[in-house]
Amino acid sequence: MGRKILPVLIGVLVLGLFGFSQDALAFSPESLDTTGVVGQATSIAIGSDNFPVISYFDSSKFDLKLVHCTNTTCSDWDAPESLDTTGFVGSFTSIAIGFDDFPVISYYDALNRDLKLVHCTNVSCTSADVPITLDSAGNVGRHTSIAIGSDNFPVISYYDVTNGDLKLVHCTNTTCSDWDTPESLDTTGVVGQDTSIAIGSDNFPVISYYDSINFDLKLVHCTDVSCTSADVPITLDSADFVGEFTSIAIGFDDFPVISYYDALNGDLKLVHCTDVSCTTAVVPITLDTTDFVGQFTSIAIGSDNFPVISYYDVTNDDLKLVHCTNTTCSARDAPESLDTTGVVGSYTSIAIGFDDFPVISYYDGTNGDLKLVHTIPIPTGPISADHYLGYDAKRPKDEPKFEKFTVELSDQFEMEPTEYTVEKPDRLYNPVQKTHDGTTTDITDFESHYVGYKIKTPKGDPKFEKVTDVLVQNQFGDIIVDVKKPKLLLVPSAKSHTDEFLDVLDNPVNHYKCYDVKVTKHTPKFKKLVVTLYDPNFEIKQEFEVKKPKHLCTPVQKTLEDGSVTPIEDPVNHLMCYDVKKLKDDPKFEKLSVFTNNQFGPEDLEVKKVKQLCLPSIKTLP
Repeated sequence: MGRKILPVLIGVLVLGLFGFSQDALAFSPESLDTTGVVGQATSIAIGSDNFPVISYFDSSKFDLKLVHCTNTTCSDWDAPESLDTTGFVGSFTSIAIGFDDFPVISYYDALNRDLKLVHCTNVSCTSADVPITLDSAGNVGRHTSIAIGSDNFPVISYYDVTNGDLKLVHCTNTTCSDWDTPESLDTTGVVGQDTSIAIGSDNFPVISYYDSINFDLKLVHCTDVSCTSADVPITLDSADFVGEFTSIAIGFDDFPVISYYDALNGDLKLVHCTDVSCTTAVVPITLDTTDFVGQFTSIAIGSDNFPVISYYDVTNDDLKLVHCTNTTCSARDAPESLDTTGVVGSYTSIAIGFDDFPVISYYDGTNGDLKLVHTIPIPTGPISADHYLGYDAKRPKDEPKFEKFTVELSDQFEMEPTEYTVEKPDRLYNPVQKTHDGTTTDITDFESHYVGYKIKTPKGDPKFEKVTDVLVQNQFGDIIVDVKKPKLLLVPSAKSHTDEFLDVLDNPVNHYKCYDVKVTKHTPKFKKLVVTLYDPNFEIKQEFEVKKPKHLCTPVQKTLEDGSVTPIEDPVNHLMCYDVKKLKDDPKFEKLSVFTNNQFGPEDLEVKKVKQLCLPSIKTLP
């Protein structure tokens, strides 16, 4: 099911969206289900296979449905599944990925006025357990929101229509076949619509919701895992007619951040808490005031650690997005319209994909379809990172042998921290000026060098599984490669010809994990080309033949044996390193010695011939 799509440029999607100023590419908004009237009440999560999975309501048949994407961008997908077809079910859906790696969905049974849940028994949800009724006391189960608690069991917030209360139910196993007695968390007035739940940095649930008597945004913080006890509910915004369409996430600073709608002014608003339980918060911020905007908000924390919010533009019937440029969202990019075709953009749900870019599900009201858009930047000019010239670099023979040690590395190909043995220094990379086809790319950071260390999987550990059909884009054009085993760890380093007592480099630059690559079969081969390179560090300026891609280097988080962590600074900018060779009649490189220092310690290196040219690049997973 599904079809391949061509990406279309929809204009500037937030300059600097994820670490660099670029035009951006949004994959053409795709209709994932067009059968009947479908796509309201969407909820999206990234599955354990790293692909999006979306739950939604089929209002033609009154069924709960789900669609599973079969790649990162959702340009291909499985046939939609009907998970519950009994009576009038499937509105107010919310999806999460369980501890067993399978989707679990909460939703409303409108016929019986109950809260229901279904647990899938595989990643794509082609099979599932029998749906369960979790609460049947009166008219309950609207406005559901689900999360996986710190005990690895689902926890669901929802609205009790009968009593006008905010309720919560905590499951006591992974499949939710058993659960605690539902709890009423706020019983003052008529409260609990538009609930949104997250698990706080203290491991306890925190829920945002709407007070429809006072027209306020409220929040309640649980004080245990199952929410049998909770703090007194808090009003976060009491300006007139605010608090509908809430969505909550836990920010990079470990504090809740909530997006919501200001109905009086027709604006999108956000409030950022300044402690875990949200007893204090900054003054609410208005993010978009253009026309009537801000319904159906959904918030996530981007790969740059800043909030990103999808929402509905009521005036223009468009899907919109705004990206914050700091943790509190006091600074942000200009809001962007992602889909403007017909009446689109209600019932939005946002997640950050495996490729680190937002993916949003939403409803197409014109056609009655479920839609999805995936956003990704593309290079339209020089990417804001330096080129590097790589040299053979070894310890001198009279130096003691390098003492091997282990590190844990986590990147976009191996997201779980994975242990590697650091074998020895093997390369030195200097920033370099490149001229190609009459265009010169200058050096921006003369201080940051890299020492490349050989790395190896410890004996007995599972080997890296090859990833095929990875698109890499840079100033040499587009190329599709297969990513093979990891070979090098590039560590930011200070370098000197004369000073052996260097300080460790403190510039905020990435570490990189470099994988062997090979051009994917039946895709265009790399065409050799000639570039002029100038390395002011070694006073080299000459032409080189660029032969073929050798390594794809991904931003990597590094954890040393003492537990110290060096995070990724910029998840977007990668390096593609190409084998290079001097032209036949040009002089050979004269061997020299340098001193380096980095987090692994000082090194005296003997630098030999030029081996590689590394270009700033971005990658797109298949």
